[in-house]
Amino acid sequence: MKSGGTASRPEVSVIMAVRDGGAFLAEAIASIRAQSFHDWELIVVDDGSTDGSDGVLQAAARSGGRLRVLRQERLGLVAALNRAVAEARGEILARMDADDRAHPERLGRQRAFMAAHPEVGVLGSAMRRFGAARGVWRRPVQDADLRAALLFEAPFAHPTVMLRRSVWDAAAGEGYREDFRAAEDIDLWARLAPYTKFANLREPLLDYRVHAGQVTAVATDTMARNGARVRRRWLQQLGLTPTELEMERHEAVAWLRAGTAEELRLTGNWLQQIERANSLGGLIEPRALAALLGRRWFEFCNAHSRLGREARRIYRGVALGSLDATPRIRRLRFALLCALRQPARGGHHD
Repeated sequence: MKSGGTASRPEVSVIMAVRDGGAFLAEAIASIRAQSFHDWELIVVDDGSTDGSDGVLQAAARSGGRLRVLRQERLGLVAALNRAVAEARGEILARMDADDRAHPERLGRQRAFMAAHPEVGVLGSAMRRFGAARGVWRRPVQDADLRAALLFEAPFAHPTVMLRRSVWDAAAGEGYREDFRAAEDIDLWARLAPYTKFANLREPLLDYRVHAGQVTAVATDTMARNGARVRRRWLQQLGLTPTELEMERHEAVAWLRAGTAEELRLTGNWLQQIERANSLGGLIEPRALAALLGRRWFEFCNAHSRLGREARRIYRGVALGSLDATPRIRRLRFALLCALRQPARGGHHD
């Protein structure tokens, strides 16, 4: 079932899925209608809501055009997003979640950047968290750094992304894949990487609502499992065939899970294998990989600061990545924290 719509073909199609999101839905729609850029359509797929979301959508559709509402039985986020993309008429697709707020300049700023950079097919931005957590969430901005990020994390905040329909059509294949549920965005970026360049804008263009009912709060295990499958695939493209134990070490770095001193040392060795493999295959620009590994290795060792001086000894003993990737003040704090804590039992002393 459809409602709303306009006759002309818009430049930007904003795609949104909602299930039982009536509490915040009107605010999300209003933020799109308040955009300074006006050549857009908003496609909302209601994935079997029972909380009154349908009434919010009907009222929004009656109050003005450019909103197209589609309804389906509960098939899930992946199916809803793929249906929205299939119905989209714009040359540019923009993701939007039903519980967030787009800044008034969001579509205009992103569309202008893509017009000036035709080589960029996927563009995100920083976002500002509000609600149960606050602060600005930023990702790297340059293509090489975003490709490197796929080794451990999502290069984009999914609801901030704008992408070209031509790139989606050329490379997406199945679109978002149900088999990678809760990590369907990371899987998509990895599949799009060979076909286009990535970028992020530094400025926050989205307010990201943090609350207990959001997808990322209730699907962490599925996200971790399916995200690991994407990361394994990226490692394989580097020429590595990680064992299950090596993947456990890799995921420990991705999620900053602390372990023993021996596990910390072996994980450092694994990260060195990644650096060596890339030097042979060249999948990732060396500077970008050095910065990523330097930062990730520090954060992982910092998570082990309870090991005391042993953690710092291991950190300094593994030649890995770029030291400059971590601000000096943070390294000094790490050294002080390690010095103030007792070394792990059985560990070595300075």
